[in-house]
Amino acid sequence: EELLKDSFEKDELKNGLDYVNIYLSPKDYHRYHSPCDMQILSATYTSGALYSVNEKYLERISNLYVKNERVSLKCQNEKGIFWLVFVGAQNVGKMRFNFDTSIQTNAKISHNFTRKYENLNFKKGEELGNFELGSTIVLISQKGILNFNLKAGQGIKFGEKIAD
Repeated sequence: EELLKDSFEKDELKNGLDYVNIYLSPKDYHRYHSPCDMQILSATYTSGALYSVNEKYLERISNLYVKNERVSLKCQNEKGIFWLVFVGAQNVGKMRFNFDTSIQTNAKISHNFTRKYENLNFKKGEELGNFELGSTIVLISQKGILNFNLKAGQGIKFGEKIAD
């Protein structure tokens, strides 16, 4: 709940959540794409620090993702609601979103905000934006909406199936 901040309604979480954490190292592909046919309902910007998100820092700093700057996209597909949480990181404060270039990250913004969208639809694989280096995307869904088929530490490439 803390990670999603103001991007959810309480009843959307009542049956629990599933999630997968996708870490992008500096050597990885840094563009992000729609994981399925979906509609973006809102984008919530949360200001914060820019700690490194590698495993060493995750072990040392509790709630690191909650402390870091992030943008949460609330999305919907035919099965239900899910969120794409883009977490800023050390040397990676810049996140770009093709559908809303007014979202500025790593820009000394101290106030949080939410933007709502209507009819903002994407097909599976359409580019949403990019990190300027590496970072992390946390994909969170209502329980049973997305059945993730990844193992801890497994690498993935663009176009590979990560959920049923």
